[in-house]
Amino acid sequence: MQDRADGTTVDTEQAAQLVGRCARDVLVYQHLDLVLIELPCPPRGTCGYGVIFDGPVEALGRADMKDYEHWVWEHDGAETGPEAKRDGRVLLSIRGNGPSPVLLTGLAIEIVDRKPGPLVGTVVGGGCGGETMGPLAEVDLDSNPPKIIRTNADPDGLLSGEEGVWSKDGYNAKPLAFPYKVSDTDPELLLIIAEAHTPDTVSYRLKLSWSDGSNSGTEIIDNHGKPFRLAATGTGSPVYRPELWPEETAGIPTKVR
Repeated sequence: MQDRADGTTVDTEQAAQLVGRCARDVLVYQHLDLVLIELPCPPRGTCGYGVIFDGPVEALGRADMKDYEHWVWEHDGAETGPEAKRDGRVLLSIRGNGPSPVLLTGLAIEIVDRKPGPLVGTVVGGGCGGETMGPLAEVDLDSNPPKIIRTNADPDGLLSGEEGVWSKDGYNAKPLAFPYKVSDTDPELLLIIAEAHTPDTVSYRLKLSWSDGSNSGTEIIDNHGKPFRLAATGTGSPVYRPELWPEETAGIPTKVR
């Protein structure tokens, strides 16, 4: 466990387990190493959640269940969900790439593209499982520009129901408080929940500001040059679920509806 300046702690062992299970890559910047743990990475806490792809299922082929993340994003999948509300999630494990501390000074979200209306394509559904945990920032993508509407500095606060932990809207009343300090031995977890209610297809990326005391800057966080995507599912989009076992059939999409 690592103590943080705001009095909460980060479970670094849990972070290591997450990185080992579903990290996309380590993105190396001048002062930071960002381990991008992007969702969907099965299992996921929200049942019925999935990813929508442009085009027919034949173009996708067999899913790589041992490296599901890369398979999703190599095929430019967009996170999707219930029509009334959808969210895309990006979990970052952030550390400095040297012993000297670096301050994370702020977070912003930038819309790269917005296409009106839902996306018609092929939906590959995810399963049910444990909720993703971590200090979080929830972002309203319907706003122009997008704005952070809720934060929670407690890594366990998303599901905690203890009296005094939740605010009336279900989130910890203790907000994130930048700056946060990182180094090569002192990582930081951050979960970004990008939320939309309008039935549009939204492409977005993250902007993380930092300072090392002498220099400062802003790093663009995306999917190796491509933005993250969140979309509503259009009428007529078939839904598939990848087989999980046995090994000889794992990853083969089976039509659900």
